Amino acid sequence: MTSVLIGSGTAFVAILVSLTGILQVPELIFLDLWFKLRPPETIDSRIVVVTINEADITTLKQWPIPDRDLAQLIEKIKQQEPSIIGLDIYRNLPVMAGRQELKKVFISTPNLIGIEKLVAPSIAPPSNLVERQISFADIVLDPDNEVRRGLLFANLPNQPVKTGFATKVALQYLYQKGIRPKLLNDKTRRIQLGKVIFEPLNSNDSGYINQDVGGYQILINFRGGKDQFLSIPITKVLNDQVPSGLFRDRIVLIGTTAESIPDNFKVPFSGAMGIIIHANLTSQIINAGLEGRPFIRTVQSAWIWIWIWIWALIGATLSLKFIRFSFCDQKIYLYRLETSIFFQGSCLLITHYLIFLNGFWVPVLSSLLANILATIVTNSHHNKRLRIQACFDELTQISNRRHFDEVLQKSVSKKGNIALIFCDVDYFKVYNDTYGHQAGDKCLIQVAAAISAVVLKSGVVARYGGEEFAIILPNTDLAKATQIAEKILKQVRSLNIPHINSTARSFVTISCGVVSTKTSSNFLLSDLILKADKALYMAKNQGRDRFVAYTDLTDDR
Repeated sequence: MTSVLIGSGTAFVAILVSLTGILQVPELIFLDLWFKLRPPETIDSRIVVVTINEADITTLKQWPIPDRDLAQLIEKIKQQEPSIIGLDIYRNLPVMAGRQELKKVFISTPNLIGIEKLVAPSIAPPSNLVERQISFADIVLDPDNEVRRGLLFANLPNQPVKTGFATKVALQYLYQKGIRPKLLNDKTRRIQLGKVIFEPLNSNDSGYINQDVGGYQILINFRGGKDQFLSIPITKVLNDQVPSGLFRDRIVLIGTTAESIPDNFKVPFSGAMGIIIHANLTSQIINAGLEGRPFIRTVQSAWIWIWIWIWALIGATLSLKFIRFSFCDQKIYLYRLETSIFFQGSCLLITHYLIFLNGFWVPVLSSLLANILATIVTNSHHNKRLRIQACFDELTQISNRRHFDEVLQKSVSKKGNIALIFCDVDYFKVYNDTYGHQAGDKCLIQVAAAISAVVLKSGVVARYGGEEFAIILPNTDLAKATQIAEKILKQVRSLNIPHINSTARSFVTISCGVVSTKTSSNFLLSDLILKADKALYMAKNQGRDRFVAYTDLTDDR
């Protein structure tokens, strides 16, 4: 029951922290890590990327690429009969000579897809393309300006639904294969495409918090960088250096990979140009439709909260098994606590990675936070109970002999004065015989409380034996120690516990032996205990109900 309460409380705290949004970017970084750790995927042979790199721009001697060169490029690609040609280059204005040639190519290439830009500053599509050949190339950025989401469709005020560049290329390719999208539910906007069902992102799915998910967005299941696609530079195409059949029946995407062109974005595996991002999203859609390649699916917030609670409960439950006994040693407690956190944290990370490999993105840090909090709180609570059991006497609720020995050992290791007082309840065996053991237990409880009331925080009071008590007084000289012993005698007398068979008084009293010394390199702990014991023995011999200091064994007070 304690584990459930602690787990629930720490899960609630972790959920509140995650809802503030401060874990959002770190969660996204963990998502990037999963992509990097994932085994590399094979090259998508359905897509060829015609790149325009820095060397190509130098050869062509102009950017944007002239209309005549672009027209020639498309014509040469068409000769190998590709399925789709995607042009990821804005072409709303003419560029040098060849405008009519390019216009003619646009009109004569029905499987060509061009682009426009929707978000300001907007850029119009090529004027010679019809509606079914136009798509938008806008890219969605996460809060850390990295690309992880793909915008499949966009809804603009007073306009029909717009289709993204990768989406239109992929859908037209799938259309040729006899696969068409089917809307399953208007409310949830779930779409079936071949073997896979698409579900749009919600604003608080997985690691996202209050994100703008307008339009129809999904997580991009990145295949990789440029190396994961067939590619060829534009100059090789223009110079007829294309391998035979490279473009046939394939999707051909044309775009820049030159770093001097402002089309470079951060992505999970490093950095990528816009054309590579579009290639990844295109690959994701067509491979999902044809082969059922899984998406990276997100999880709704309600399920995330349950998942966080489960890991908090695991932390609260396993920590009790992992840290069984720490006794009074803080070092042992901290070591076992750190080991428990490391072990459970490792299991959590491995679990989340395996879940990612199976196509789900589940937040890591919120679950880890709940697990660590539950582990710390549970162990703190458990350790407190263990300290009471292992370090304190069950009857009197003061320190026991084990704790006394540990504290005394630590105290004498420090430089300075240390005083030790041994106390013994006078004629306690007779008291037990007279009043019974239950009354004897009650008597010891009262005496222990009386001694503790005098010592307070200036020292440690422990039950040394059956009716024996010991007080450790760090940084205390003999004069101060004898004052404390005198107060203890008076405090016990004031309890006025009847003891009709005591020869000292008619009520319960105690005898004390006091010793004080300075610690040094040749100091022996056994000598200190022996002297205190001798002083107590003399106090008993002198009539009890008194204290005797070791330096003056004839003193009778």
